Amino acid sequence: MMIRTNIFSHIDSEIQLLLVFYKLKQNPVGSLLASDFNISTGGIPELFKFWIKRMYRKFKIIKIWPSKENIQNHMPLSIKQHFPDLVAIADCIEFSTHVP
Repeated sequence: MMIRTNIFSHIDSEIQLLLVFYKLKQNPVGSLLASDFNISTGGIPELFKFWIKRMYRKFKIIKIWPSKENIQNHMPLSIKQHFPDLVAIADCIEFSTHVP
């Protein structure tokens, strides 16, 4: 995987991807990313968009959601009666953890 963007050709693609994963996981401010990866703050959004689009093109074939029919077939009857069009429930609870 040695594909490089024009602006960041001095940074290996693996490091670029690491920056994107770090941003997705920790969401640090741009100045911290720029400092940690020794790049300009202004180019981070462009690099981020480049890799997110690239990952989408590569991973869009992976089906992460079951089909609506499959959901309907396995849904408990009590939920199906009250929410006949339900296809997903998003649980957005966040727990803080301390990592050494």
